[in-house]
Amino acid sequence: MSAYYIANISAVTDPEKMKEYAAGAGPIIEKFGGKVLAASPPELFEGESDTMRAVVIEFADMAALKNWYNSDEYKPLAELRISVTEGLAYALEGM
Repeated sequence: MSAYYIANISAVTDPEKMKEYAAGAGPIIEKFGGKVLAASPPELFEGESDTMRAVVIEFADMAALKNWYNSDEYKPLAELRISVTEGLAYALEGM
C-alpha cells in the first residue's frame, strides 16, 4: 500500500540553505523509490492555514518511506531543512 510524506512549510528562514536541501534531497528520495507528486503553494478551500508551500512525496509503502526518512543519507538533509523552516511533516498510508 502506498505511503505519502506530507510537508507543510509555513516559513523559510534561509532560502539559500533551502536550495541546498532541495538539490540534495531529490536524488536520495529517488534512491529510496520516492516520487515527488506536488511541491507548490497550496490553494486553500476551507479553514485557515499559514502554509506557504506543501510537498507530497509518494513511496511504495510505509516501510520504504521510513527507510528514506531515517537513512544516513537523508538525516543530515532533514536536519538542514528543519533548521531553516517552520512547519510540520507527517506520513499517511494510502487506501
